[in-house]
Amino acid sequence: MYKFADWTDDIQHSMMRRLNRHFEGIDDFLSLAGGLPDPDLMPNVPLAEAAQKTLLEQHSTALQYGGNRQSLKEHIANFMQQRGVTCTADDLEITIGGQQCMSLTTKILLNPGGTYAVGDLSYAGIRQAAKSLRPNVLSIPIDPHTGLDLDVLEQHLKDGARPAFLYTVPAAHNPVGVTMPLEQRKRLMALARQYQMLVIEDDAYGFLEYDGEPVPALAAIDPEWAIYLGSFAKILSPGIRLGWVIAPKPILEKVAIAKQMQTLSPSPLSQHIVDNYLSDNDFPALLTQLRTAYGSRRDVMMDAIDEHFPAGVTAYRPTGGMFVWVQLPQGVDGIEVMKHAAAQNAVGCLPGAAFATDAVAEDKYQSNLRITFVRYNEERIAEGIARLGRTLKETI
Repeated sequence: MYKFADWTDDIQHSMMRRLNRHFEGIDDFLSLAGGLPDPDLMPNVPLAEAAQKTLLEQHSTALQYGGNRQSLKEHIANFMQQRGVTCTADDLEITIGGQQCMSLTTKILLNPGGTYAVGDLSYAGIRQAAKSLRPNVLSIPIDPHTGLDLDVLEQHLKDGARPAFLYTVPAAHNPVGVTMPLEQRKRLMALARQYQMLVIEDDAYGFLEYDGEPVPALAAIDPEWAIYLGSFAKILSPGIRLGWVIAPKPILEKVAIAKQMQTLSPSPLSQHIVDNYLSDNDFPALLTQLRTAYGSRRDVMMDAIDEHFPAGVTAYRPTGGMFVWVQLPQGVDGIEVMKHAAAQNAVGCLPGAAFATDAVAEDKYQSNLRITFVRYNEERIAEGIARLGRTLKETI
């Protein structure tokens, strides 16, 4: 019999992964479930040219061991101004995607059995990153209009809670889609400073705001108490597998050492390719194209929801990101709706319970769904919502 570390006793794939089996082998299946960017909007030809340049002209460094590519860090520092963050290349570390950002920061901040705070709805990656430490989780409610419930968070802090960090997605929250308003952000960072609580800001969707001026990142409000996690996954390509961390110097130094211990370095090949792409192409123009296309698809989805969803179902309009949060009538099981949608109408969605932080939140968000509007063009989105609307009429 094999012997494993104690922390692996109860590990399993996330609920999202386990539910995906219901989507397999269905003809003409339309998935509104996963947060997958549209590959037709990725700059495949410019990336191919950047890859060719890398392999023909820079192979001696791109195919070798390496660390952070300085010129890539300079590119990132430059376009971080769009998020209101003033930094230099020396203020950031490049990682293997956003998930390694979470893994590294979690492991340098959280002791085994320690406590961290997170919304009661959250991207599952943070829980996976912290799992081996068997932490205690301080669960904070999420409001679909304003995001993290700061009244509840403040009360916990007043009562003596001292989490090692708070993890949050303040821009186009996954899964709720809500963007935290500026005044809420200021209040959050004031609490962070008052109680000396680091805030890990996952900004995967911060460059994808569609309505008005984007709200500055938390790291722009108080860089001493915010750790910024960025990623190319949603704005260039998930397959590139590159992200970055911006943090105060003492934290960044430990991130760099932990990264070396874990993976030596991010792929020099990927770094060279992205560096060449950013040097030779208009990246702000790509971001504008993505915002235009995804914003239009968001509008088409909301219009289709108005047309096809039955009374008693509420869908919250996001200002950015990739997701629409759907509230079903109380007592309607989102998991059963998802299964029926796949089996009977060949459309995928995810139940709100898949994003719950704990068992209490699973019950609380049993009657919710998350759907995405970025994977397909407008015609396919409208068809997907028509199918999901049929499902809701059949199951409610």
